Amino acid sequence: MLSSDWPLILFTLFVQMSVGTFLFLGILHDVSFVKLEERIFEMVSNSLLKLISVILMLAVMASLFHLGSPQKAINALNNLESSYLSREILSLIIYILFGGVFLIIYIKYNTKILLIFFLALITILFGFRTIYYMSSIYMLETVPVWNSLFTPLSFYLSVLLLGSSLIFYSLIRIINRNNLLTAPDESTGKKLSFTLHFLLITTNLLVLLNLTLFFIQIVYLSTGDETLRASYDLLVKENLFFVISKIILLVTAIAFSFSLIKKFRIEKVLLSLNRYSTFYFVLIILIELIGRYLFYASYHRIGV
Repeated sequence: MLSSDWPLILFTLFVQMSVGTFLFLGILHDVSFVKLEERIFEMVSNSLLKLISVILMLAVMASLFHLGSPQKAINALNNLESSYLSREILSLIIYILFGGVFLIIYIKYNTKILLIFFLALITILFGFRTIYYMSSIYMLETVPVWNSLFTPLSFYLSVLLLGSSLIFYSLIRIINRNNLLTAPDESTGKKLSFTLHFLLITTNLLVLLNLTLFFIQIVYLSTGDETLRASYDLLVKENLFFVISKIILLVTAIAFSFSLIKKFRIEKVLLSLNRYSTFYFVLIILIELIGRYLFYASYHRIGV
């Protein structure tokens, strides 16, 4: 793996994080059984929408570092008919534009008009379309390790895992900053408890799925043909430290989340989650960084 791939790793993870966070923010607004009270949602959404904007700006900056000549970036749109890279860039531009329009109208009119819902829906659709093109770029016949179902699964799993964990972490931090964790009224407290519980369980299930897919992929590579075994060797022989690190981090995140769920259910206090949320979120970020590093490190090309 080349050092120049790190900006690409950051670009990929930032875009995935923005899409996932926007998705879960919509869930907290529109899905009835986890829907936040309007007062709390406004407080949370204002902060998170600004955070999503910052994440997207960081993604764009990271992408510029990956380009050989940033001033020629517009040329990447010249091959929309056959290039997934061109389609990814166009889709990302549309995603950012619709997201920007959504943010402007949301700040002015809040959530009171139907237009907000349609703008949010279009934004998230283009966000997921961007992830589709992003994963399709790597579905190359000449790179068997990438040309499998594991590639799109891992990309969409990253969207969900990064989104749910960032929402969980941010929600705790924002409501703590506004003193809603220490003394909420009974109704608000129960609603927040259920929402945080849902996010914690969802994130834990996604981490479990991540660990399962990782083991399945390792078995798939080790029992495959010569080209797949070459990628297996790249992972296990040349990057064993990172493979073991990812497994340890995944197991730690699973064990930690189970302990949080147990502690939360026993104490019934939202404040208990605030003490550990940063550590939990950092675990998820490290898992995704190492996972994306191993994705590029497994590269083995056949043919010309």
